[in-house]
Amino acid sequence: LVKVDVTGKDPQQIWLPEAAEFIGEVIFCPRDGGDAEDDGYLVGISVDGQKKSSDLLIFDARDIRDGPICRLPLPAFIPHALHGSYVPDLVPSAAEIQAAWE
Repeated sequence: LVKVDVTGKDPQQIWLPEAAEFIGEVIFCPRDGGDAEDDGYLVGISVDGQKKSSDLLIFDARDIRDGPICRLPLPAFIPHALHGSYVPDLVPSAAEIQAAWE
């Protein structure tokens, strides 16, 4: 995972997963009340090819060098290259979700 700062303050940050891990595309999710361009989170899925397992990774977008601030093991193996997007205010309410299942 590479972050490039074109303003020149901190030109490049790099984080590398473990040898058998691959990280897919990350999605930027802005922090509530954030005002800087990188004030938010990068969310992605890692795949461990040896263990046949997947983790949800969350990075602080301001500084990715130390790796994920949260790593959540997923209950299922997610294939590499799964795509997604973050769209604020698009999440249905609990009542809408419940109604869809009825």
